Amino acid sequence: MVARPRLIGLLAAHFATKDASRVDRLRRLLRSVEEQTLSVPLLVSWSTEDAEDRASQDGVAERASAVIDDFQRRGVIHAMPRLRGRRAQFQHYARLRESLKRHIQPSDQPWVFFSDDDDLWHPRRAEEYVVAIQDRPDDVPVVHSRIHLSPGLGPRLPLDATSAEVTRMEATRAVF
Repeated sequence: MVARPRLIGLLAAHFATKDASRVDRLRRLLRSVEEQTLSVPLLVSWSTEDAEDRASQDGVAERASAVIDDFQRRGVIHAMPRLRGRRAQFQHYARLRESLKRHIQPSDQPWVFFSDDDDLWHPRRAEEYVVAIQDRPDDVPVVHSRIHLSPGLGPRLPLDATSAEVTRMEATRAVF
């Protein structure tokens, strides 16, 4: 029997001062993560912009914090403390990389996959990564498994869309 590879997801999330809908997309993503047939750790680095209009900034930051806290309590994610100010996606991934270095054994070689806060995962996304990893030749260090919907690679779904919509789109080959 082949041992299942260790898989860890990384999520970079940035919330602009007045983009409350981004928080709703994060909630939608995390619901789809919660529905995975194979549960894997999802590490989150997140930030919010500082703003001159403090009331506007606090509204988005507080909403994002509430969503992150809720899904962290439920064991869906492991979030790093919030960063203030505008951060690039790659700044978040550098932060997550350093966190991985501190928390895994040198002999442990997990497989890492990435997500954005506006993605929507198919219920078998993590499971399909494991299948792709187990099926690869030993000398292949990278695998690709696209069983999620990301707005630049497919249609923008409404905020009330669920992972069932990704399943339907996969069945009809609409985007995959």
